[in-house]
Amino acid sequence: TAANQVSLDPVVKVNSVWAGKSVEELNSMKEAYKRDLNPSGEVPTVVTAKGEAIFESEISAEFMDAIGDPAGPKLVPEDPVEMAKMRLAMKRFGDTLGPCYQLLTNQDPTKDQELIAGIKTSMDKWASSLSQTGPYCLGERLSLADIHVAPFLHRLQIALQYWRGFDLLQGQARAAEIAAAVKALPAWSGTDLS
Repeated sequence: TAANQVSLDPVVKVNSVWAGKSVEELNSMKEAYKRDLNPSGEVPTVVTAKGEAIFESEISAEFMDAIGDPAGPKLVPEDPVEMAKMRLAMKRFGDTLGPCYQLLTNQDPTKDQELIAGIKTSMDKWASSLSQTGPYCLGERLSLADIHVAPFLHRLQIALQYWRGFDLLQGQARAAEIAAAVKALPAWSGTDLS
């Protein structure tokens, strides 16, 4: 819709800021960001009209959902049971991140298979918390859980494949379906830098 495009325009504009910058320029931009917006340097940071900063991607997305068009679809379900299912999916997915980053930073290749087995176990546990039908975590409805997991799935699939030869989505049908469904959204394709 036109309203959705208006909300994407600033993101697309921000993405164009990075094009052609030198390492020195990027470092200078990061230092200004840390000084002026978020001392930790983490992204994203949402600044309210009152100048208050909202940190962390999951929290920022929930904040944007809360202040968005009240007549539009919401990322956080109003139904308490669906909300609980969403939170469980997010928590269980969070449990997969540690094993993924352990594999990425592992310096002992003899431990790779053990770490991969741990990732598969945690991915299976996460998948068991999802709706059995898709394309999203809760089924037919896009939720905050999808917004939370899709960027991690995207980045980790690329990084783990490149650095460790491990395809995170192989054998993970629901994860692959969710990643594909979110990547097909105009909000994703309009801001994807790859």
